[in-house]
Amino acid sequence: MIRTLLVGFAMILYTAAYPQDNNITSVGHLPYPTHLLNCVWGYNERNGNEYALVGTYDGISIVDISSPSSPREVHFIPTVNSVWKDIQTYSHYAYIVHGIYNGTQEEADGLLIIDLRGIGSDDLSPYIHRYKTPEYQTAHNIFIDDDTGLAYLFGVQERGGALILNLKENPISPTILGSYDRTYLHDGYVRDGILYGCADKDGRFIIIDVSDPSSPREINSAQTPNRTTHNAWLSDDGHTLFTTDEKMSAYISSY
Repeated sequence: MIRTLLVGFAMILYTAAYPQDNNITSVGHLPYPTHLLNCVWGYNERNGNEYALVGTYDGISIVDISSPSSPREVHFIPTVNSVWKDIQTYSHYAYIVHGIYNGTQEEADGLLIIDLRGIGSDDLSPYIHRYKTPEYQTAHNIFIDDDTGLAYLFGVQERGGALILNLKENPISPTILGSYDRTYLHDGYVRDGILYGCADKDGRFIIIDVSDPSSPREINSAQTPNRTTHNAWLSDDGHTLFTTDEKMSAYISSY
């Protein structure tokens, strides 16, 4: 359901600007005339309300899409300015990372954590937390494994591989369990203790055993066709890995 929501909202954002004959109908549109957008994620409340969490250059926009034909922004949280943000959720928390920005490490937002139980309140500020350590101020991407409660932060400090955090014990103050730092990872996907890391600068994906987060171990790797490995995702049956390359007219590949 969440994946459908995300695709639908992405189309809401873009079909108005780029109409195509793709058998998809736009049912609503929320314009952002003064904001550049960079990411979108979805969140369902237990009472059935649905929200889009939209990353902008200068903040996080929380949009009520319970009525798809009339999406409305209910909160806007200012952040440092960054073209790169990534958003995921765990339980009733949203986790947001950001990449390069014009500022010092002390000014970075770190891992921005929003307790989404506060969506219905007029003032969301008591529900906002920031997590920073000497090891972490910025990251390019985040992946959260809902089954284990572990978060994987990629491209930490613009040069790292993956930083592994435990969200389960204390969601607003995670603990660091380990890291993979043999090469830069742009993004990654994790299932059943296996990390499929995207080393875009090396032009390959790397399969890493992270069943022991304190001691990640490389299993195998392969180059992708255009050697700018952008992201990876497993098929539902776990038999096929799909990747994309971050280059114009690049391939979607399967392994």
